[in-house]
Amino acid sequence: MAEGRAARAGFSERIYWVAAERARTFSILFPGAQFAPQLADVETAVPNRDEGLLTLVTGWMSHLGR
Repeated sequence: MAEGRAARAGFSERIYWVAAERARTFSILFPGAQFAPQLADVETAVPNRDEGLLTLVTGWMSHLGR
């Protein structure tokens, strides 16, 4: 967070950790999410909703070791 590479995003009374390079994708899937701190816009491509969902689920599964 101190380096601006990640932030917490609040949405629907839940808190998520979001990498800066996925902030725009996260915002597409969770419109109205509030980031703290604000992240710089570093994501190069703007995916559509389906591509964004696949990207985030794939990342979560990779993180879980699946």
